[in-house]
Amino acid sequence: MEYKLSELNPATDLVELRIWGLPPSGPDTLLYNNVFDKSWPFSLSQIDAIQFPRIKLEYFAKDLTQKTPPNLEYWRVHYVGVPEAALDPAGYFSLQSDTLLQGAPLVLEIATENLSDYDMDSLLVRYTILNSQNQATNIEKRFSSLPARDTLITHLTYDTRPSVGAHQLTIDINPDEDQPEQTHINNVGILQFYVESDQRNPLLDVTFDGMHILDGDLVSAQPMINVQLKDENPYLALEDTSLFRLLLVYPSGQEERLYFSDERIRFFPAEIQNGKNNRARVEFMPSFTDDGLYAFYVEAADVTGNKTGDIDHVVSLSTFGYDYKISFKVITESMISNVLNYPNPFSTSTRFLYTLTGSEPPAYFTIQILTVSGRVVREITQNEIGPMHIGTHLTDYAWDGRDEFGDLLANGVYLYRIVAKKANGENFKAYTSGADAYFEKGYGKMVLIR
Repeated sequence: MEYKLSELNPATDLVELRIWGLPPSGPDTLLYNNVFDKSWPFSLSQIDAIQFPRIKLEYFAKDLTQKTPPNLEYWRVHYVGVPEAALDPAGYFSLQSDTLLQGAPLVLEIATENLSDYDMDSLLVRYTILNSQNQATNIEKRFSSLPARDTLITHLTYDTRPSVGAHQLTIDINPDEDQPEQTHINNVGILQFYVESDQRNPLLDVTFDGMHILDGDLVSAQPMINVQLKDENPYLALEDTSLFRLLLVYPSGQEERLYFSDERIRFFPAEIQNGKNNRARVEFMPSFTDDGLYAFYVEAADVTGNKTGDIDHVVSLSTFGYDYKISFKVITESMISNVLNYPNPFSTSTRFLYTLTGSEPPAYFTIQILTVSGRVVREITQNEIGPMHIGTHLTDYAWDGRDEFGDLLANGVYLYRIVAKKANGENFKAYTSGADAYFEKGYGKMVLIR
């Protein structure tokens, strides 16, 4: 600190300089009296800045004789300044939404400006998130340096999965005086946001060898059972096996809880892309050795616990709650039933209904259409019919009543029979069904009416 006086007459003039310390609370404290008597320039470094964050200077001058007190030309305090940072939402502020679906990240960007002529080192920012239960989460991030008169964009990405409801976010720039600064009052900002609970149930889909079956349907002895879970939430990926519980009941009544360590089971977690395809899949590939009626149970839930049903625990079928339950029949021996055409009689086209058991479709299959005299007028091959599946199915293929040359056959009664062979050339055994009453010595009848 230094000063300069002019027109000072030591004989008649009286001057005095006092230095007061101003504490954060309480009365002012006189630190130095009659400073002009000290050696100059006078240092203020010995004053405790924490105890007295501000100081006050007082100057007194009088001349009782000539009434001409000296003039104070200047009174200077030399110091090394500190920077001053401030939140500047008017300069830049970005928040994608103040209402978010659970799991959607909160993404916040806000500008911080250095209002001073002094550079700041790397800037520490503290984010405090207070949830609806008044539980606080603190996140501290250090950004790059903030030069004098420059602006820095700070950013936060917050995972909203842990809690739902109303939240308060407090932004604190340069907290706890991480580096010297003039004032902290303009470093704090508060905003509110809301996280909506995910309450929509996921969708469960179960297929056997790529097809949906009815309760009690016949299936392959070695089926591919596909369990698929789909959730509309694009942020909470279905990627954990704990979301599924599976139970198999054998014809004997024995229950088997299925675990993902089982080599018959494969898990495919969801792979969300562009906010889509939140779909997990389980493949169960059993090989059944006993004939009879089985049951398959599935429980599934999304990440937030929304179930497609409600299972608390598994003890027995009497206490087993489930999202999905299906019974299915297995016959391990490979057999094929007589084939019915439907509709019969027909005018424009007819399809074929068959039942196939075991675990392998025929390696060779054909349907021969004959006149009542025994002449073959049309052979429908497996390539035309398409893939055959275990169980009872109606072919996608429809015969249009034309012969091998594409000509329309005349109205009347026609016979038909099937030929089905295994890969080793053996004929498929006949599976007895309700259709047998309509066949004589392996031949069925169809009526064409145009």
